[in-house]
Amino acid sequence: MGILADIFIATPVDALEYESLVNDRPALVEQYKPAEYRNLTGLEFGSLWAILANESWDYEKHKLVEIRFGEGGETWLLQFPEDLVKLLAEIPDDELRGITRRWSQTEELVLRGGDDAEKLLLDLRRLATESIRSGEEMYLWGSL
Repeated sequence: MGILADIFIATPVDALEYESLVNDRPALVEQYKPAEYRNLTGLEFGSLWAILANESWDYEKHKLVEIRFGEGGETWLLQFPEDLVKLLAEIPDDELRGITRRWSQTEELVLRGGDDAEKLLLDLRRLATESIRSGEEMYLWGSL
């Protein structure tokens, strides 16, 4: 089955409630409208952040903010930092394929198909834009 990886926007209070709905997937999807992926952790988004910022990847600099870990570390809630959200929202259409190609070639990204990585990047840009527009935060919820 692999790692579940949901990316969504919410207020900080609502984000903390996300996991309470995981057993009622239809209600969760209706309320949060997550982009649903598999086998992604904060590490993949850190490597993307470095690419977007045109920097060498540094774990400490390019990591998502740890909000909560479930019992035994089998679930996690991470927040996308404001700087990363801004970079994601500003990805120009004409640079999308090049960024996708660079990101797909990193060791961190498990998605190897260009189409999958491009779809993910489009979802990230859409969510980041909505996050900025709404004033809500952008999160990654994951589960083993």
